[in-house]
Amino acid sequence: MIDYGIPDWTNPLAYGRISEVDMNRWRWEFLRRREEYQLAFDEALERQSEPISSPPDVSEEEIYLFYSQLRCWPFADPKSVAFELDLFYDPMQSNWHGAGPWWPKTGLLYGAFEDERSEFVSLTFDLSKPLRPQLDEAKLALEESYTWHFYDVERDCVRDVREPKRHPSKWLTYLRVIDGRNAGASWSEIFDVVLKPDRPTNQNGAQLARGVWERAQALTKDWPA
Repeated sequence: MIDYGIPDWTNPLAYGRISEVDMNRWRWEFLRRREEYQLAFDEALERQSEPISSPPDVSEEEIYLFYSQLRCWPFADPKSVAFELDLFYDPMQSNWHGAGPWWPKTGLLYGAFEDERSEFVSLTFDLSKPLRPQLDEAKLALEESYTWHFYDVERDCVRDVREPKRHPSKWLTYLRVIDGRNAGASWSEIFDVVLKPDRPTNQNGAQLARGVWERAQALTKDWPA
């Protein structure tokens, strides 16, 4: 069984400097632990008719130092869009050192078309014209898009749009719980090693660990935009 380069879940220091991890890296860490992604990557890799070489601007020394766990360099495959990626990235690799997956922030996107994903809209600005009138028009256009996108036909109203909740302070714990379970640890063991120091001893440790694992698994599939 491939371990996908997972750190020692019993030691939080094995996960590196968490303070330096940006949002794209966090999202990747959860995605690469998702079983559906691992299977999709393996199947896509088998479909490749030619060996996938590294880009010409990456030296052999860099590959050895930074990408030693790679089975191949990122490659294009139609199935990657299911994970909102333009390329498939090897889940064996944790830190891509700036060359890895990147998900653009939601908001205004340059372009003159609506995105294939129904929750995105693109707006175009003319740099040869004054900015303020264009911003005013863009605001009206975006408000209209929200109205159409979130309109509830049955209730004849626009649904409330709430910001997704993020809890990055919990994400290291989530990763360790996922990794512990993948390593074959019991719920009680995971509680004792990862969760117990921060919680009262009178709680049902196994039940609590399973609940944390379920929340962590949800992040591998539904990332808060």
